[in-house]
Amino acid sequence: MAIEFVKPTDAAIRLIAADMRDADAAEVWASHRHTPMDALIKGWSMSDYSVVVECDGVPCAMFGLVVENLMTGAGVPWLLSSHHALQYKRAFLVQSPPVIAQMLDICPRLSNYVHAKNRVSMRWLKWLGFTIDANAISVNQEPFHRFHLEKVQ
Repeated sequence: MAIEFVKPTDAAIRLIAADMRDADAAEVWASHRHTPMDALIKGWSMSDYSVVVECDGVPCAMFGLVVENLMTGAGVPWLLSSHHALQYKRAFLVQSPPVIAQMLDICPRLSNYVHAKNRVSMRWLKWLGFTIDANAISVNQEPFHRFHLEKVQ
């Protein structure tokens, strides 16, 4: 099971969007009323750092980081994945920390929101060391939890 991190392309984005995990598709709809394709394109265009995850040569996820504030070091990380990525959960877990470390080198304070119903993403975030705030906020009448991580100096 080979996992590679490659430069995003239109073709890769189309493949990920067409097979987006139900929980991720529901999250981008609940948060911004975006389709999977719209969410990936918008995320890619706004990101200062982005990478596609290929699982055995098939694009299955995309990471991004939007620099929010250079003065404070705040950045907004995001990840959207396909059903195909679920076949590579263990390898994906093991190989995700270096991507998060690169994001922390760019922005030492990472935070965003995760849909309270997106249990797989919440487990992955906790495993990576993110703190998930207990209290949910409402976005478009859906519950979201803030998650955050700071670089250890």
